[in-house]
Amino acid sequence: MSGDWTVPTVNCASGQTLYSVAWVGIDGDSDSSPTVEQDGTASDCAGSVASYYAWYELYAQSGSPLNGGAEVELPNPVAAGDLMSASVSVVSGAWTLYIDDSTKGWTSTTHASWSAPVESSAEWIVERPEVCNGSGQDCSLTSLADFGTVSFTRAIATESGTSGSISDFSASSIEMLSNSGSTALAIPGPLDSTGEDFEDDWEATGP
Repeated sequence: MSGDWTVPTVNCASGQTLYSVAWVGIDGDSDSSPTVEQDGTASDCAGSVASYYAWYELYAQSGSPLNGGAEVELPNPVAAGDLMSASVSVVSGAWTLYIDDSTKGWTSTTHASWSAPVESSAEWIVERPEVCNGSGQDCSLTSLADFGTVSFTRAIATESGTSGSISDFSASSIEMLSNSGSTALAIPGPLDSTGEDFEDDWEATGP
């Protein structure tokens, strides 16, 4: 599966510590899918200072093949407005996570062998990540940075050798809600006529 997006300009006027990530990946859509294989970009606020970077992650509660399942930040430069392309693919337990920044002119490819994932879904996501302590315990959801709008384009998935746009599969959109469930933090819009493109809009910080 694959997709493109432009790194959003994050609004740090509040002076808070806030986080947002945009990514493409496989798995993680429900409690029955406890693994996630993903790569993307972060647009964060440390007080009034914005920061941007690219990353990848293969996560499970145990047995993750890379970095113990923690996010791996890439050293390549990323800035607001950069055009990103990313993909996650697997063949017989051999995973490939690819991401490139065509604005900066770099690419990064990561390979891993991992047979644990259930491979149940493909996803195009903007969300607030969890932050854990140094031992990987005591994790909590962060507050969502004001990313404005992220536009995903060329969103393609492949299942059983057949490739198509999001609309070619059984797809659903999911709103990001606050911890209480009473406030929508981010809302995805409808697919366009190609079935590949949609926008996700920031609504509130939370938590």
